[in-house]
Amino acid sequence: MLRREFEVPRKLRRATASISGLGHFEFYVNGRRAGDQALAPVVSDYQKKIHYVTLDVTDLLRQGA
Repeated sequence: MLRREFEVPRKLRRATASISGLGHFEFYVNGRRAGDQALAPVVSDYQKKIHYVTLDVTDLLRQGA
């Protein structure tokens, strides 16, 4: 489990999160799940390729900490 707090200084036009790792994940922002995928990304041979997922998180972020 990873948690990182940061500040959004002003209203955003667009925000994306690109996530990769060795294993499956579900991604949450401010307690709300981003995307509709469960246990992403797809299974692969991690010696050859590591997949990543890019999610639109604009609506999940709010101004401030």
